This record gives sequence, C-alpha cells and structure tokens, in this order.
Amino acid sequence: MAKIVIIDSGIDLTNREFEGRKISGIHIYEDKAGKINIDENIKDQIGHGTAVAAILNEDLDNELFVIKIFDEEMEGDINLLVRALEYVYENVKCDIINMSVGFTEFDSIAEINNICNKLYFEKGIIMVSAFDNFDTISYPAALDTVIGVDISNEIHKKREFYYLKNSVVDILLKDSMHRVVWLDKKIMVHGTSFATPKFVKMLAKELKTTEKEKIRERLEHIATKVVDFKDEKYESKLEYFKIEEAIVFPVNKEMHTLIRFEEDLKYTMNFYDIKYSGKVGSNTSRFVPKSNHIIMDIDKIDWTGKFDTVILGHCNELSNITNRDYIDNILNNAIKYKKNVFAFDDLKEYSSLTDRIKKNGNHVYYPFVTKRKGRSTLSKLHYIPKPVLAVCGTSSVQGKFTLQYMLRKKFEEQNISVGQIGTEPTSLLLGLDADFTIGYDSRVEVGGYDFISEANKVIFEVSQKNNDIIITGTQSSTIPYSYNSLKNIPLHSLEYLMAVKPDAVVLCVNRYDPIEYIKRTILTIENLFNTSVVAISVYPIDKTREKFKNKERENSEEFIEEMSMKIGKKCYLMNSEKKLGCLFDDVLTYFTTPK
Repeated sequence: MAKIVIIDSGIDLTNREFEGRKISGIHIYEDKAGKINIDENIKDQIGHGTAVAAILNEDLDNELFVIKIFDEEMEGDINLLVRALEYVYENVKCDIINMSVGFTEFDSIAEINNICNKLYFEKGIIMVSAFDNFDTISYPAALDTVIGVDISNEIHKKREFYYLKNSVVDILLKDSMHRVVWLDKKIMVHGTSFATPKFVKMLAKELKTTEKEKIRERLEHIATKVVDFKDEKYESKLEYFKIEEAIVFPVNKEMHTLIRFEEDLKYTMNFYDIKYSGKVGSNTSRFVPKSNHIIMDIDKIDWTGKFDTVILGHCNELSNITNRDYIDNILNNAIKYKKNVFAFDDLKEYSSLTDRIKKNGNHVYYPFVTKRKGRSTLSKLHYIPKPVLAVCGTSSVQGKFTLQYMLRKKFEEQNISVGQIGTEPTSLLLGLDADFTIGYDSRVEVGGYDFISEANKVIFEVSQKNNDIIITGTQSSTIPYSYNSLKNIPLHSLEYLMAVKPDAVVLCVNRYDPIEYIKRTILTIENLFNTSVVAISVYPIDKTREKFKNKERENSEEFIEEMSMKIGKKCYLMNSEKKLGCLFDDVLTYFTTPK
C-alpha cells in the first residue's frame, strides 16, 4: 500500500466516490494580515482537488492525505505550496506527493527547490507534479528532484508513456479526455492536472515491487519509448574573473563606455593603441569629456608591469589594415608574462594559445552565444517574474547601451535593485549580471528557436537574483529600414525581444529618421511583443562634426516637440542630465502606475 499526499484544492468527502474511505488532511491558508494558518477544513470549493483525489481513489490500496492550499480558484502563491511541502517534511510519512499544479509566476525558485531537495534526499519521497497547460516552464515540475508530467498528441494510447532523459519534462502521457468527479457531478476534462494522478496511480502500483530509490530505472524500463536529449555538441561558457589592474587595447568605440563609467569600476585601467591610429599621445578626454588618460603606444608597453589583465578589444579590422595579427601577439605576451585576457573577439581559433594561458594559472574570457549544456526545455519558455525594460533602436550608434547603464543608475538612486543583461562585449566588465553578446563581430552559433531559448534561460537566471527590475537592450535596428539585403534584417534583435518579453520599451531614434519609419518601429514593437513604448530617446547631433555645424535646429526644443507631436510619444533629446531624469520619470511612472 502506498501513502499519497495530494496538494490541491481539498476534497469533497460527501461524494459517494469516497464512501467508506478514511481520508484526512489539513488546510493551509494565508489570512488578511499575511499570516500562514493551518486548520482541518479540507472541503473542496472548486472541484479540482476532488477530481484528482477520485482518480487516485480508484485504487483502494492507496492511502490518501489531502493538503488544501487553494480556496476559491486554482491560483495562488507558491509560498503556500512551500509551506505544504514543509509540513509533509516535518509531520507526514508518505511515499508519493501528487501536485497537479504548476507555478510560473514567483520571485524565486530557491525555497521550493530547497524543500524538494530535502524531501527527496533526506526522506526518499517521490514527488510528481504537472506542468503548466500553456507550455510554459513551471515549478515544481521542472525541478531535478521532481518527476514532471506533460501531455502530448504523439502518444496514442492511454496506458503508454514516454520517459525523457536530460529534459525538464520527465514523463509524457497521452492528451486524453478524462471523466472525473467534480463536486456533485461528473464532467469531461483534459490536461496535465488529470494526467498526473493517472500516472501516480500507476507509479503506486510499481512501488509494490520496486524500491523507491530505483523507481526511475523502473520507469525507464517499462516506458513505451525512452527519449534522451543529451547533446554532446556544446561549448562550456567561460567564467568571468576578478580584475585588479588592466591595460586596454585598442581604444575603439566599444572602449568609450569603459572610459565614461570608469568611476564605477572596481579596477584601474591604462590605455594603449598603435602608433598609426593617430591616438597615441592624445588624451581620452578627446572621446569622453572629463576623462584623463594619455593613450600610449602598445609596442612600447612594459609587459613586466603590475597589471594583471589585458582587455583586448576588436582587432580584426586593425590587423587587416596593418597586416599584423595583434591577437596572436597579445596572447603570446600574456603567456610569457602570465597575464589574464578579456577579449571582445572570438578566440576559438587561438585555442592552443588560450589553453597555455590557462595552464599558467591565468584566465581567459571572451563572450559568445551558443547552445549551453543543460536539460532540454522541449520548446517551453520561462515566464519572467520581474518587470523587464528594454532599450531598442532604429539604427546602430545611438547610445543604447549607455542609456541602459544610466537608467540603471537612476533606478539604484531610488533604492530599486536592478538586474541587467548586456548585449555588448563590455557587459561583464561594467559589473552587469550577465552578457548575451550579439553585436558587432560577435560569435552567435544559434538562431531561431534555439537562440530564443538560450536568451530566455539567461534572463530567467538573472530574474532569480535579488532584484526588482531587469534592464536589457538590443543591437542596431529593431525592424528593417528596407528589404533589399539580408544585412538589413535584424533577426537577432527580434529573436532577443521574443526571449525577454519586455514589459516596457524605450526606443532610441536619430533626428534624421523618417517619421513613418519610427512609427512603423513603434507599431511593430507594441503589437509583436504586446508591450508599450513608453518614451523616445533622440540621439543628439555632434555639432563638432563639419556636416552638422549648421544643424542647430535639430538639437532645439522646438524640433523635439514637433517630433513628439508627429510620433505621438514623448521624445527626449539625450544631451543633458535633466532630460535623462525626465525620461526616467516617465519609465518609473509607467511601472508604478496600476494597469
């Protein structure tokens, strides 16, 4: 006989299906003051728990214990499920826990993961949970210690099931209709909630002849089909490392962000370039006002100096112009003088050199996007439980990444904790939580569904950290300006937005963008991703450039007001701290105003 705990909406013990059965349980609920209480009122007011219990009651050998956590609807707080599992851990000796529930919205999976680990490893309890019916990754079904049940049209017989390995889903059952008890009547239902107790009923029978520790082996043996999603074709993500003092080479556009936000960094920097660049001997204030570093000649560097890391920017264009492999030169010197290397370019073809750096006990990091090792999600995506702000654009070179970083600082000034994913190679150097580099000269080895899945995993991982909001952004344009070349189609930007599912967007535009193109971009973002463009950031004209010397009007308030009227969105010229503050206020108001 198996003792099964049912965590659901309770049970209607007056139904004749349970006549003569001794079924006990508890009710766990949260009162108006937010306090968790326990009583013995397990009466089902919904019908869902009664249906699940009736299926398990078909085998009279099973002993049932009911924990009611849903009162009036099958929606609730995952914390009540955690409390229910803690109650089982402390008070109930059982074999199986049936959870015909799947949570997708929560702040953190840490608590439920911890209690499930304790139940599995310390008590040896088998936990079975249904996946969400809308194909979202849900919990606790997706946890390693829980048998996650899903349904599929590929399976044609009710008694058949697939056993899946290296997948978030463990069991696939037929998508069948079930005639079930629903309070005072019987109805036809389908879905994972009712497939799960059918599977648990079978599992309980197997426990008569199989030890609990070997139940997964038994399931694999009796399954109609075993599908293994193990993928050997993956490249491990490199680990970021601590930097104390770095040299930066060359001083190209990507490095300007490091110069601009140098005060926020936890390491010091010196800057180098090649003598033919015209930058050697000049000050970094040439690129970022108020910075103060003299740019030095890379060929005259003292490699015995106390710096520990080389921040190596994009070098391919430089190498092509000078016919000199700067990456090879830097890596060989890093080997000889035992330095770490953080590179923007893909160093895969230099693996013999990077391996030697690692053998020295030093570190190498370069960003790339590929399919990571891990369990298959079977096309399911994570729901992102934190609000997401995305900064998008109509072209390249609009200060999108800088704006993301400055908005982060604004949120933090309001004591709002920010999680941030960057699509630039400098992301981790600036202390962001994660990188997903898809910009200039980056290595992206996945596309389509795999790209969306990998990006979705990254943003979900960041959402599980202690933050209140997540900021990220895309590269270049969001939609094609024209369709005359594949280069004009920003697939990665669109795929990335599908993965992160932003709740709000700030759109960066140029003052010369056609109004119709801006409107088309806004319509696409708002309709395709079901979000709102809350403000427009207008990239200011560099009046020092000769061709813009007579373009004062385009940097005027009058021009920006006209642009706002034509677009139908508030526009801000990003040329002052005040304008940034106004844009931030619009974003904050959007997120704090009840929808």
